Amino acid sequence: MIRYAGFALITMSILAMVVLTPRVANGAELRLGILGGGNSTVYAGDTPPKGSFKSQRSHQFGGVVDVVLSPTVVLSGQVMSMTRTPVIEIEIDKENPDLNELIEIETRYIVVPLMVQYVFGEKTTRFYLTVGGEVSWLQSATLREEGLPEEDITDRMNSMDAAVDLGAGVRSKIGPVHWFIELRYTYGMVDLAEENITIGGKDLEVWKSRSSQLLIGLTIPVLGS
Repeated sequence: MIRYAGFALITMSILAMVVLTPRVANGAELRLGILGGGNSTVYAGDTPPKGSFKSQRSHQFGGVVDVVLSPTVVLSGQVMSMTRTPVIEIEIDKENPDLNELIEIETRYIVVPLMVQYVFGEKTTRFYLTVGGEVSWLQSATLREEGLPEEDITDRMNSMDAAVDLGAGVRSKIGPVHWFIELRYTYGMVDLAEENITIGGKDLEVWKSRSSQLLIGLTIPVLGS
């Protein structure tokens, strides 16, 4: 599934470039910039007995290419380095949560989202809705369990992930600089545990990512008006 999802997004990207190149050449505005922010990620799937996934804040940063197709439609391609650190919390004493055991799974990805933005209004500051998809390539995965040495589980994780993205934001400009703030929800479609991973005495087989993100970015026009 992941191979098909990755191939589909790459194919869409190539088709988008083929379709958009004439539009850029004919005066469509092209903007380049940077973006970054934080994410709160959990996994949906197997946990040890009395365990549950909890979100934990982490970060991402990268670059963005925006193609302004019309006053109301923007195609945004992004490349980001992203760290995700979901936590499994195992209940030890129901009456004393401070005793609960926390197990951290830190993963690092290169993430490539392709988003379409629908912009509303005619003022300098405008709101937008965005939808798209992304493919992620795993760089590293580390399991941190209290009382045990760190464990590299990269080779037991799926090397790629694919997700559907939905979001909303606000964009504005100061002189030639365009800025935006966006809230985005990412719904992972792929089982991230390629092999069984034993945590708390149980083999965990199914993990899928769910991530909320806050993104802030700046772009400047490099082609078009």
